[in-house]
Amino acid sequence: MIPTGRLLALLLVPATVALLVWFWPEADPLWWSALGAVALLAVIDAFRVWRIPTPRVSRRVPEVMGLNGTGKVRLTFHNGGARTIEMTVFDHYPDSLDATGLPGTVRTAAGEASAFTYRVIPRRRGEFRFPRTQIRLRSPLGLWMHNRVLENDSRVRVYPDLAAADRYASLARGRHLHLFGIHARR
Repeated sequence: MIPTGRLLALLLVPATVALLVWFWPEADPLWWSALGAVALLAVIDAFRVWRIPTPRVSRRVPEVMGLNGTGKVRLTFHNGGARTIEMTVFDHYPDSLDATGLPGTVRTAAGEASAFTYRVIPRRRGEFRFPRTQIRLRSPLGLWMHNRVLENDSRVRVYPDLAAADRYASLARGRHLHLFGIHARR
């Protein structure tokens, strides 16, 4: 459980009342009431975020990518709960890939699915895994973020960029056509 800025701002209420108690000691019951109200709200909100069902996630990643080429990774979240959920998404992508667009925020209505897409650029050849996705669910009152890890293993194979080699070969053939007696007209 991670407190949000909203909870920290709410804690300013009892802190302000505590300053009042400093100068006016008779306001002590007011401070206890403010502190109790904030604590009760925080506990109820924490309990409610624990009860939110964990969404299902599926990842779509290209099976094969070219070295230094750009690929899209699409995460789809399925909310099986009765309420709309809001979450921050962190995907655990391989170290040999550069990613842009993470972390991201996804809002998914009850019984619906929402998608989130980010881009990756492979920097090394080989076979790599995307082992899991991490989410932080926002509590109903927004006082807490609850961390959850969703296992969904995906693999990608990275090969040399053969399209670049093909473009070079095409360019080389074009420059040597005159050797075959073919001349370009203008």
